[in-house]
Amino acid sequence: VINETVNEKEEKKEKEKEKDINLDINIKEIEELYLREMEILQFEECPILSSTKPTYHYADTAISEKLGAGEKLRRLVQEMASLSQSLPLNLSSSVFVRVDEERPDIMRALIIGPEKTPYSNGAFLFDIYCASSYPSQPPKVNLCTTGYGSVRFNPNLYNCGKVCLSLLGTWSGGANEGWSAETSTLLQVLISIQSLILVDKPYFNEPGYQHSIGTPNGEIQSTNYNEDIELQCVRYAMIDQIKNPPQGFEQIIQNHFKIKQNIILNQIMNWKRVDPTLIKQLKDCFAQL
Repeated sequence: VINETVNEKEEKKEKEKEKDINLDINIKEIEELYLREMEILQFEECPILSSTKPTYHYADTAISEKLGAGEKLRRLVQEMASLSQSLPLNLSSSVFVRVDEERPDIMRALIIGPEKTPYSNGAFLFDIYCASSYPSQPPKVNLCTTGYGSVRFNPNLYNCGKVCLSLLGTWSGGANEGWSAETSTLLQVLISIQSLILVDKPYFNEPGYQHSIGTPNGEIQSTNYNEDIELQCVRYAMIDQIKNPPQGFEQIIQNHFKIKQNIILNQIMNWKRVDPTLIKQLKDCFAQL
């Protein structure tokens, strides 16, 4: 009996090892497929100024200012060349950009929330506009994914769409953290949002809360904050994006959620406030892809 029990334990260990190996292989296969399918979609031109899905946030300003020429246009040509080659693309998090087919100063970006954060695998849409003062002044950036104005996804991301970032001049930072006309770039802005705002513990991005990092109360508050963000991420950065994909990003939304659906379902099973009804809604969306 003892020998049988030992053997059973050994068999169980072996099965667990096989399971882990198979999971690693599946992840590698998914990653290869994801990178192959998404790379060709990272940077494209499409109508943005005339878009109604959703309406471009800076439309009125862009129409009144026109594109013009000079330093702004020369800089944008350089920026477009960089963006077309250097946008982050990983299974864990990626950035996709669309530029208006007639106005390179009018852009949209879709940032896939980084893994191991409450934004993981959510699709967050940003409107970007380089005004007439660009590059002397930073670009304007507005978050479109706000639950139709109902969700503040981060201390730095307001439900009105405001993006607070020192690089944009909308957040107080150190002397060297602001926009530099000579060295700062649109790519830098996008990566900063991806890595400095969409973080694992966004609660502590709130000024004055950093002192509670590592304290029992601070960690409890952070966990509660994350659980609410996870819930809203499923509602608005997943389900709503699948049902109402932004113009120009339709194929990205479809590919992302179709290829990663099993990874995403496993992920949200561990998100405490995401109830079975919401999970079913997401599964129904996946079934339509």
